[in-house]
Amino acid sequence: MKSRSISILCLAVLVETPTAFDVIGVAFATPSPYGSTMSPAPDPTIYPNAGDFVTDVQTLQADGKAVLISIGGAADPVVVDAPADVATFVSSTTEILLGAANNERRGHVVISR
Repeated sequence: MKSRSISILCLAVLVETPTAFDVIGVAFATPSPYGSTMSPAPDPTIYPNAGDFVTDVQTLQADGKAVLISIGGAADPVVVDAPADVATFVSSTTEILLGAANNERRGHVVISR
C-alpha cells in the first residue's frame, strides 16, 4: 500500500501551489445576501479581480488538481428554499469552478452538505 501524507501550506496565489499537492482547499465563495447565487470572494489584497481567482482555480483543475471551496458561513448563509434556488446555486457554483464561458468544461463539481 502506498504511503500517503497530508501537508498544510498557506499560500496567497493559488497557482503558486507546489505540484506535490493534489487537493487544494480555498476560501471563500459567498451568496447574495440571504440567497443562493454564489460569487467568488477571495481576499481582495491578493486577488483585486475575482476573475483572476476563478482563472487560477480553472488552471489548477486543468492540471488535474481538486479544488475545494468553502461557501457561506455564519455571516453569509446560503438560502436554498425553492427548486429555482437549487438551480441558481448549482449554476453559480459551477460557474466559479468550471467557468461559464468554457463549453468544453473539464473537472467535476460535487456539492454536498
